[in-house]
Amino acid sequence: MKKVAVALAVLIVVVVAALLVAPSFWDWNREKGRMAALVKEHTGRDLQIVGDVSLRLLPTPAFSAREVTLANLDGGSDPAMVRLEELQVSIGLLPLLRGEIQVKSVTLVKPEVLLEVLEDGRANWQLAEAAPAAAAAPGGELRSGATSAAQPIRIDSFLIEDGRLRYRDARSGREELVSGLNAELAAASLVGPFAADGAAVYGGVPVEFDFNLGQLVEGGATAVSLSLQLPQAGASGTFIGALSRHEALRTLRGRLQAEGADLARVVAALPLGAGAPGALAQPFTLTAEVSASNTEARAEAVRVTLGPLSLDGRLAARLEGEPDITASFSAKTVDLDALLALPARAMREGEGNGSTPRPAGTAAPPSATGSAAAGALPRGFSVGVELAADALLYRGQTLRQLQVAARLEDGRVDLTKATLQLPGSSDLAVIGTLSDGAQGARFEGTVAAESDNLRGLLQWLGVDVAVVPAERLRRMALNTEFEAAADQMVLRNADLRLDVSRLTGGAAIALRERPGLGLALNIDKINLDAYLPQQDAAASVPTPSPSQDPAGPQEQAPPAVAPPGLPLLGRFDANLDLRVGQLTYRGLPFEGLRLDATLQQGGIVVREASVADLVGSRGQFSGSLANVDRDPSIDGSLDVSVSTLSRLVKALGLSTGGSLPLESFTLSGAVNGNREMLRFDQRLAALGGSLHAAGKLQLPAGAPTVAAALEFDHPDLTILLRELLSDPGMPAGLGAAAVKGRVAAGGTEVALSGLEGRLAGVELLAGDLAFSLSGPRPKITADLTTGEMPLAALTAPAAKGASSGNTRSVGPATAPERWSRKRLDLGALRVVDAEVKLSAKAIRADKLRLTNAALEAQLADGVLELRRFTADSYGGALSVTGKADARDAAAGLQVDAEVTASNVELKSLLRDLADTERFSGPMTLQSRLTTQGASQAALIGALGGDGTLTGTVTAAAKVEEQAGALVLDILGKKVKEIRGVTDSTTVLFGAFAGAPAKVSGSFVVEKGVAQTNDLKVRGRDATALTKGSVDLPDWLLDSTTDVVRDADPDNAYLTARLRGPLDEPNVAIGGQPFQRSPQPPAEESGGGQPPTAKDEPQHKPTKPEEILKDGLKNLLKGLGG
Repeated sequence: MKKVAVALAVLIVVVVAALLVAPSFWDWNREKGRMAALVKEHTGRDLQIVGDVSLRLLPTPAFSAREVTLANLDGGSDPAMVRLEELQVSIGLLPLLRGEIQVKSVTLVKPEVLLEVLEDGRANWQLAEAAPAAAAAPGGELRSGATSAAQPIRIDSFLIEDGRLRYRDARSGREELVSGLNAELAAASLVGPFAADGAAVYGGVPVEFDFNLGQLVEGGATAVSLSLQLPQAGASGTFIGALSRHEALRTLRGRLQAEGADLARVVAALPLGAGAPGALAQPFTLTAEVSASNTEARAEAVRVTLGPLSLDGRLAARLEGEPDITASFSAKTVDLDALLALPARAMREGEGNGSTPRPAGTAAPPSATGSAAAGALPRGFSVGVELAADALLYRGQTLRQLQVAARLEDGRVDLTKATLQLPGSSDLAVIGTLSDGAQGARFEGTVAAESDNLRGLLQWLGVDVAVVPAERLRRMALNTEFEAAADQMVLRNADLRLDVSRLTGGAAIALRERPGLGLALNIDKINLDAYLPQQDAAASVPTPSPSQDPAGPQEQAPPAVAPPGLPLLGRFDANLDLRVGQLTYRGLPFEGLRLDATLQQGGIVVREASVADLVGSRGQFSGSLANVDRDPSIDGSLDVSVSTLSRLVKALGLSTGGSLPLESFTLSGAVNGNREMLRFDQRLAALGGSLHAAGKLQLPAGAPTVAAALEFDHPDLTILLRELLSDPGMPAGLGAAAVKGRVAAGGTEVALSGLEGRLAGVELLAGDLAFSLSGPRPKITADLTTGEMPLAALTAPAAKGASSGNTRSVGPATAPERWSRKRLDLGALRVVDAEVKLSAKAIRADKLRLTNAALEAQLADGVLELRRFTADSYGGALSVTGKADARDAAAGLQVDAEVTASNVELKSLLRDLADTERFSGPMTLQSRLTTQGASQAALIGALGGDGTLTGTVTAAAKVEEQAGALVLDILGKKVKEIRGVTDSTTVLFGAFAGAPAKVSGSFVVEKGVAQTNDLKVRGRDATALTKGSVDLPDWLLDSTTDVVRDADPDNAYLTARLRGPLDEPNVAIGGQPFQRSPQPPAEESGGGQPPTAKDEPQHKPTKPEEILKDGLKNLLKGLGG
């Protein structure tokens, strides 16, 4: 029996051992399908086990599976929700035999868990509920209604090795990542106590944690504690409190505490915390009494310290519905100087976003917030914040009463209050709203600032205002609407008052790759001189002298070549509408300034750039400027009006070196081109006339050149020249002027060509003028072809001086007044050279007329050479050559001239010069004259030379003279007393009247006196010989003409003596006809009695004789004068 018992025991042991050992030899890989089906039944997800599956019961029950994957929701971002490289589970055997579950260890090797919310709101951690079991499992069936809490389960160790947890919300684009998770968890039961500790990397920041939770009880409190460590930042935080559980309420209360030696290291370790300000590099602490429930959370007695800074406040949050958080913090004093004085801390290797550098070629981890939500304000909750500080110490002064109140709600932040008292009796207030939309965050609000001592405020801000006069920068007040966004900043309805000036308008800045600027400003008045440095202050700045250069003389670097444009203007676009009512700059009073322009892609469209008044002048430009950033060009119109040029020049501080030729003018027209060539079409209107110029201005590296067509027009050239030359003695009656041509100028050369029109009564048929500065003296070259030239009009005296020129000389006493003794100004002949050619259809001086005139002259080095002057003169020809030397300033002018007049018709000449036609016939004059002197009187007094006069002359008697001769001839036969007169009349008229008479003679001029001894007029039966002199200095004539008959060649038949002023000499006639014979005695017979007085006629019986004598005088004057 004993052996049977022993055998039975051995058999039982063998059977039990077989049952315990058999699972180890079972191929559990064949059970993968059943395992997947079981998971599918309870979760609704597919389970895939790629690696081996094993199960053993001895020595302890253990299960393992490799390469396990749990499928994700349909439509998820990843096919797998959970991936495990290996799962290991070990359960205690003896407790299991007692009906207890003691999990000795659970190990997850490299688990990857994805928790995500899809765009339709489904969460992948929400698993499908398991269907009711239809039949019991092969190993038995669970009791219906059993709960996990009713079954004692203990977990001694739950290990996670190198885990990775991702959270993704497709609706907001938010992504979170926990990587490098290594932790161990323990639970005495499913209701606690719980303990967990480990380390992970969140957002690139290594974190160590230690969590403990007591056993959960209903209706009581459970102790809870959490400790966090940031190893790289040297900071830690703890929470110690209690968790209370009631039927409808869960509450958490405790004390929160955090501290660290360097807040900057904490911030630098956080995402986006690189480059933390040095002010944060100080020890910090945080303490608060925290309470939370299902409906609300509070943090009372909150205190935050950062170095010497201390903030006190409270937090409250309503958790029902949409969470609502309110916070209030205050500080007594905040020393910003001490905070900002701390140097910025350089980030050490391994700090910041991640503890180790990312291997090359790997993708960056997702940011804390997705790109879709970048810059978006959070929604789904509201936050209200109030901040207050009694004093802020900044830049050595105290800022007082900082108050800020803001609220975040429905994706919008309302800044209801932000005020601060600044130094300089200044206040700042800001209110507005920060919102977000499709274009990102946007702030809209108003800014109000006021200062009673702006100078002090600016000095506090570090702005150097020493150069601004002390009476300026005193008061300032600003009110404006303000808008700021990621893409632009806008000021609207701005109203700035600065001292006595007021600025209104708005501004906008587009913050894009190519910035844009918009300005619409209106300034009522501003005196820039009142804000600019005073001249004496600027002059007091010492300028280093060359001797102070410690480096000594050294080679000068070549000057930098300035860019042709303004590159800055090519980097942004702008719209400008600027108006200034009154502006004073450098003493210039500008009024009505306006700039309306657009800058785009380096081009400027100027709709209006104008000044309404500048000391009586105005100007305006409109058009466009292209490529201002690299190669500027201009295309527009200019309109300038100057009322008083001298006043404008004086206001501009320019030096004119004398009087200005113009006082008022207008200039208008088009201008276009670039820095190399400028085209223009301008009209200058001044002094009642106009000058139109259209052409181009070349602007090479050297001297500029200009080529243009000119049109000049003026109704009265006399008035124009009197104004331009400031000479009231200009010739009167020059008349209208209208000339056109072309001008070409460059460097030292100026040329006028193609001149035509009418100038000073002269028709200009063709003409070229040139002016050159290339030689030792300026040189003028002229080649002109004209119509008739009225010299009288060109040389007519001014009206006020006309009477003096018409005063007749009555004798030698007035001679000094005829020739001026004022020294001639010959300087112009020495400072300029000239080449002149002139062709004129006619030259007219009063009634004197020369036709087909041609002139060639040269002026060089003070010597004027008349190479040729020819003209047709009254049927003859006139030729003049000569030279005038002005090189010797002391000697004056030395003149040498030759004059030839050939075959000049006397009748036409005397008709024009003396208004008589009594003499006719061709005459020829040849003369050579010289003189030297420094005045008119000296030149006349030094006149010398000689000449000849030849030709024929025909004298015609007047009708009354012929009638008188006939009467006298009749009477002479009857009256013996007048027979001599009739005889002389008969002789003269017979010899010289009505028939050509040959003329010949010569003359010599010495010291201004012309003398002749052989001037003869050979008549038919008589010869008139004239001897005499013409004294030009004294303006006197003294001549004697003897008429000799061929019948009596040794005795003068008649003698005419001319003496007195040259233009009105006294004439005396004598000779044989006027010598009376002795009276014979009266005959007694014949009965004739002498007539009595009463028988004498009442009129003078000699009147016919007087008439004849007058004729004789005129005839003899013509023959001898």
